[in-house]
Amino acid sequence: ITLCKEIQSFDVTKVLLTAAADEYLAVKAFNEGCINQFLQKQQENIFHVINRIVKESQVNYFQKLASIFHDSINKRVD
Repeated sequence: ITLCKEIQSFDVTKVLLTAAADEYLAVKAFNEGCINQFLQKQQENIFHVINRIVKESQVNYFQKLASIFHDSINKRVD
C-alpha cells in the first residue's frame, strides 16, 4: 500500500492482491484512492480475473491516448 501511495501520480492501474484477513486494509486503500481495485488471493479463477483486469487497463490506457491525439489534431485543424 505504501508503494501505491508513492506512485499515485502515475497513470497506472494499481491492483492489490490480498488475503481475507487484510480485506479491511484493502478497502481502506481503495477508498483513499491508493489502489484501483483489490482481489482476494483465494478468489476463484484468480488468474483469469487478473488477465481481464490487465487487458481492460490496456484498452483504457490506449483509448485515453487516442482521445488526446484526436483532440490535439482537431485543435490544429480548427
